[in-house]
Order: sequence, then C-alpha cells, then structure tokens
Amino acid sequence: MLYYPSNIINTKKDNSSNCIEGITMSNVKIIAIVAVVAIVAIGAAAVFLNQDSGEDNEVKFLIQDDAGVYFWIEGSGDTVLDAFKDAAVDYGIPVEYSVYQGEENGIQKMFGLEMRQSGTDWFWWSQYGWDGSGWVSNTVSMNGLSPSDVHGYIAIVYGDGSNPALVEPEDCEVWDRDTDGTVFTIESSTGMWFKVNGTGATVYDAFTDAVGDYDIPFVPTTGMEGINSLFGLEMVNDPDNPSAWTYWVQKVMDAGEWVDAPKGMGELDSSDHPVFKIVYATFVF
Repeated sequence: MLYYPSNIINTKKDNSSNCIEGITMSNVKIIAIVAVVAIVAIGAAAVFLNQDSGEDNEVKFLIQDDAGVYFWIEGSGDTVLDAFKDAAVDYGIPVEYSVYQGEENGIQKMFGLEMRQSGTDWFWWSQYGWDGSGWVSNTVSMNGLSPSDVHGYIAIVYGDGSNPALVEPEDCEVWDRDTDGTVFTIESSTGMWFKVNGTGATVYDAFTDAVGDYDIPFVPTTGMEGINSLFGLEMVNDPDNPSAWTYWVQKVMDAGEWVDAPKGMGELDSSDHPVFKIVYATFVF
C-alpha cells in the first residue's frame, strides 16, 4: 500500500469525478503499478548483481613448497575449501583431502607431499589467510572459512611451519590457462609443478615472455639464452658428491613422452614446441 503525505494530497472528495482532488483513482492505480514494477525490478537487479559479483566467492591461492617455488591459482565457492576444490579441478592439481568426522575439511596430500617426519621435524601444508595487511595462520579448517574471512586470499605452504609465504596478494599473478605460444610446465625438486604460457619466436623468447607476465623470479644465464636461476634456485654441486649437480633441466615432448631437449631454448622454434618442461633435478655425471 502506498501512503501520501497530507501536505501533498488534498483529501477533499469530489463526488462528481469519484477522485481525490488533483489525483484520479486511475492515476493512483498507475502509480501503484509502477511502484510495484520498480520494486520487482530492483529486486531482480539485486539478484543479478549478486550472481555477477563472483568476486565475493572467489579465492586466490598461493601454493608454495619448501624449496621456495610458488605459483597462484584461483577458484570460487561458498567456503574456502569449495573454492580450492574448484581451483584444483581447473588447474589439474593432484590433491587428496583430509576428513574429520566424515567431512572433508582440508588438504591431506598435494603433489605427493603430505605430513611427514624428518628427524625431529614435521612437514605439512600450513595455511595462512590474508587479514588485509599480512598473512595470519589459520585456526579454522578450510571448510569453516568463507572467502570474505580471508579477504579472498589464502597461502598454502609446505614446510615445517617456520617457512613464511614469500609473496603477498599485491604480487598475485594467476595463469589464465591460455595456451597461445608455448605452455611451460615448471617443476620443483619436490615434485610440485605448475603451468604458464608465453609467446615469442624461440622457446627462450616465449619463456622470458611467460616469466615476465606471471612475475616469476628469473635470472638468465650471462651471455647466453638460458636459465641461471628460477626462484633463486641455480646450478649447485653436491659437496658430498662432486659428480652430482642440481640444475634446471629442459625437456621437450617426443611421441607423448618428456625427453631432454636436443638444443638450448634459444635454438628451438616455439612453433615447433607448443609444450616445454623445465625441471629442477639432480643428476650424477
């Protein structure tokens, strides 16, 4: 029902026209109909705005291992766990979930990395929410947190609990799963991996484009088109075994299998290599 202030409408009856003076009853009906339509329209707009504002349910996840390699993924859901499940499917992340009282509540294993003991140290996937100014250790399971509780950001870090997240939301660059140019799989010594893509004439050109777009810490080899270090990890020699070297190995796809690249990145045409793999691994010569 609509109410009109007495100082706007003169309530004196005019019997000849069956109306309120100045406003006919038909006009009142029109006003009422317009008002109802407006209310419905506003309600519908609110629904569409809520549906379109997926940002409210989106979470960006920083995934980081104890070697210092990291990457970002994103997903959406009513809880942080729902959003992570969504992201894990989209990005092909191998993960197993922990269960408490019959309900999945967090991460049990990811990339084959799970809770383990090494001497007196324990390693597991620690989780940190963003409080608007810094990373704060979560005291609630992922299924008990909403995206807004963590301002849309979670850091999931594998380690002994003492290794902090290395980057903050302002550094967030999520791969949009574009496959133009060359798609690179970058794999840490821990077995954790992620993908990015870049474009350029050579594989090296595409790689430098990718690391620039996705803000990956990269130092090129001096005077050569190669990798000196990624994430601060460079070629190192095992002091206990002079024949063992750890470095970023380059691989190409051949007949459905990864094999060592026949040439350096700068000598390979990116058009011939839509996929390329870079693995930080140890070899004994």
